[in-house]
Amino acid sequence: MRSEQEILNALLKNYDMRVRPPPANSSAEGAVSVRVNIMIRMLSKIDVVNMEYSMQLTFREQWLDPRLAYEHLNFYNPPAFLTVPHVKNRIWIPDTFFPVGY
Repeated sequence: MRSEQEILNALLKNYDMRVRPPPANSSAEGAVSVRVNIMIRMLSKIDVVNMEYSMQLTFREQWLDPRLAYEHLNFYNPPAFLTVPHVKNRIWIPDTFFPVGY
């Protein structure tokens, strides 16, 4: 866990979460490619008269931010990936929204 924290400290030292990451293809310009996955976990309380229902779903997003790559830091035996939920407030995250009214 200590090496994970050291890696994060090194990566986030000059990281600006207000700047979106560059596209995965360095020759391309524009938006970041964000993959989205939605899984319906449960559908319940179906009311056919009022046309209402309750739904529980899982929403996942995946994107590449090369600014968070850490191979070049030369840590001894680095982890394959970092799982640190508390860092999400310090990194760029897509601004996902669902338009209503269609």
